Amino acid sequence: MSLTKIVALVLFVLTLASSAFATAQAPDVLIYKGEKKHLLSNPLEDFYEMGNRKRPKFMVEPFTISSGNWRGYVATWEIENDRLYLREVKAWLCPGPNEASCKKVTLEGIFPGKVRDGRVSAEWFTGKLRIPDGEQLRYVHAGYASIYERDIIFDVTKGTVGPPQINDNTKGPIPSELELMKAELAKLKAKTEPEKKTATGTNVRAINIVPGEGVFKFGTPRERLEEVIGKGVLKSKYAEVYFVDYPDQGIQASFDNKTNTVHVIFLYNNANRYEAFSTPMIRTNKGIGWTASEDDVLRVYGAPVKDYSDESQSWRRIEYPGIDFMFEGGRLVRIGILGPDGN
Repeated sequence: MSLTKIVALVLFVLTLASSAFATAQAPDVLIYKGEKKHLLSNPLEDFYEMGNRKRPKFMVEPFTISSGNWRGYVATWEIENDRLYLREVKAWLCPGPNEASCKKVTLEGIFPGKVRDGRVSAEWFTGKLRIPDGEQLRYVHAGYASIYERDIIFDVTKGTVGPPQINDNTKGPIPSELELMKAELAKLKAKTEPEKKTATGTNVRAINIVPGEGVFKFGTPRERLEEVIGKGVLKSKYAEVYFVDYPDQGIQASFDNKTNTVHVIFLYNNANRYEAFSTPMIRTNKGIGWTASEDDVLRVYGAPVKDYSDESQSWRRIEYPGIDFMFEGGRLVRIGILGPDGN
């Protein structure tokens, strides 16, 4: 790939989505005619999207999130007698603050009373199953965007599987890596970024934020950040930095006056004086989200470089290199993405 294309590809990833969308993903498994195949579809996600069910926080290992498996599990499926069945979900659930609370996922645990002969009928699923076949023609480091010689496609209607269709990808031009990544990122954004009502009452796409990744990091040009989160409102200006609020995304950022790049990003969750901000969808690369406690942060991140509180201990700020966590009354209300000098 030429340098120009590489630069264009990197810029596209930075501006269109966080790095959560820019990593090739581990496939599910499909048993078909007695053979295990890679499945580039995730029917289990449809189960939680239907009926507004609460999705468990699956993890590949206790308190572990992988950039190559953002859904947190690998499911094994089977086609038998033209029906689709779920046989296994390899994942962990950790409902408590420590590893003692963690347990491996079982089918009975997530489908109580629905397991028959060690499997669950996938009657909720209507869509397509894609199995890659043959040699890989083009690798794309994003989702399931890589191209193979053939795709085996099954149309499924409420768990009933139709006959396989073979798509021969060798008979036509192969899209460029940039084109394939762009299409995959657009698809993943539409699926994983639900529309939400914002602080100003408008409907916008929610953004999944991983602090320190994608555009959400120190040094990002303001224009790049705003291509993802929209335009903000100037709040204050000082000798070295100025502050901009983005209430619809729950974000406040300070930018360097000279370079116009990110100095600090604050993400808010109904914090004092920021109750009007929407709460962003966020999880750190170590698995910390808004429901985390002070003990969760200390257990996962270890000894902080700074630890602040007031005399009444009504608030606490725990700082680590590049990130800090603000608690009010024991509740996590702010996560800061910091520069080398803190903030």
